[in-house]
Order: sequence, then structure tokens, then C-alpha cells
Amino acid sequence: MERLIFAVIHSLEKEAQSNLTLIRHAPAPLDVNIPQVVSLAEQLSRLVGRDGSTVFWGQFGANNREGKFPGAVENLTASIDLATFLTVSEVAMAELAAAARNERLATGGFVCFVVYEVGGSQFLLVAMIKERGALTLSDDMVPIEIQEIDLSKLHQAARVNLGRYEEFLSRGSDV
Repeated sequence: MERLIFAVIHSLEKEAQSNLTLIRHAPAPLDVNIPQVVSLAEQLSRLVGRDGSTVFWGQFGANNREGKFPGAVENLTASIDLATFLTVSEVAMAELAAAARNERLATGGFVCFVVYEVGGSQFLLVAMIKERGALTLSDDMVPIEIQEIDLSKLHQAARVNLGRYEEFLSRGSDV
């Protein structure tokens, strides 16, 4: 990772066997100059973006409805600014909470959103980290301590190459 552009962490709280979900939004985006924030972003980008990572196609919603997340990401490709980034994080959290309500065994975790640049390309990375010992946050959702993040500590993760996504969208019906 050459440059960390934006970062924020929210919390999705849900117990297994319950359909109650609670989203705890961070009060502000993270300072991308804090060493713990940079370390977390670098660990996640290496883990999710490395060769050999298993990639699955996924979607939000049911009945082949992709939900609001792809449209929010499309807005981010058009304008990589803080307000749009935070909107993407809020849309994703709402979609995750709605999906978790319907899954009896689903549990919550910390959901990290970062936009970073590597090799001239900008990426959006979203990762849900299990709360058990991987990450300690302040009351303001700022990382204080980070254990080594590995696949066993991730619930879900997604990485979107924003330039390639924008290119795909611009081709429209040509694909």
C-alpha cells in the first residue's frame, strides 16, 4: 500500500440466534496518519489482496437484487472524497445489518472501510473483523491495539479496484 486515503471503522452488534442488530457508527473518520490505522490497513490489504486469496462473487439482497452498495461504490468512483466514502460505509452497514437480521447464526464484528492506493490504482477495501481479540478500539472506534490479522479473524472481506469498476460501468451494455 503506497497511500492510505480514507479509513473508518463501524461496529455491527448481533448475537447468534437473535434477529436484533445494532450499528454503532464511528463518530468521525480515522486519522490516516496514526500508525495503528496504517498498520491495520496494510495488514488487511495484504491479506485480502494477496495472490491465492479465495475470491467469491457475492451480492447484497435476495432474488438477484444487488442492493444499494454497488450504486454507492459507483458514486465513489466518480468522486473519491470523504463525504462519498462515508456514505458508502453507511450504506454497506445498513445492508449488512439487514442481511444479518435474517441469518440466525450471523454474529457481528468491527467493519473496517479503507480507500488506499497501490501501483497507481485506488481500492476500496471492506473487512469485518471478529471482535474476539483481533482488534482493540477506543470508545471513538480508533484502533489502540492490533493483533496479527489473519483469515481466521475475518468474517467477510471485499476489495474493489475503483478504476476497473468505473471502466466496467462505462462499458455499460457492451459487456
